[in-house]
Amino acid sequence: SGSTLTDLGQDKETGRPSTVASVGERVFYSGVRSNLIGGDNESVKYTGMVFFSKVVNTINDLHKCYQEADPTSRKISDLVDTDGGHINISECDNIIKLVPFQSSILVFAENGIWEIKGSDRGFLATEYIVNKVSDVGCVNKDSIVNVEGVICYWTESSINIITRDKVGSTAVESISDNKIDSLITSIDNNIIVGQYDRIN
Repeated sequence: SGSTLTDLGQDKETGRPSTVASVGERVFYSGVRSNLIGGDNESVKYTGMVFFSKVVNTINDLHKCYQEADPTSRKISDLVDTDGGHINISECDNIIKLVPFQSSILVFAENGIWEIKGSDRGFLATEYIVNKVSDVGCVNKDSIVNVEGVICYWTESSINIITRDKVGSTAVESISDNKIDSLITSIDNNIIVGQYDRIN
């Protein structure tokens, strides 16, 4: 016997975004620890997803993470530059924080760091790039600090920084190697809080 519409699962997602950031004229949401009710093997899981709003003109646009046109329409179904949407970073485990980094967004996860960049025209729903910045993730969202344009964060074994060079490439390097390694590995990851004192 064939299945009917009533046989379909609910696919109700109970997880909620835990991190929000804005770059340009958009808001980005992520950090959902997917917990589906009534799902099956075909259900979309939101772990590893980054949602972005349409270009925000009013407060009512902040939650519109979808395209304006009906994608099933026979007349107008095209995605346009200003639409909202989502980016699925399939390799990504739990996302703990989104951090604006100049004109891009850094995605800090437990198993690595990714960068979402727009084109020369900025971030467009139709044109963006996702690059993996590091295979080493961040241990605590509270350890991430913006130090005058350089992003610092803690890993299991080091304090790292993320910088951008003159040609626009993003790089990660340790600033703690062979200095305070034993101190870092001895601290409980759950209590790490990053701070930066600009004056001292």
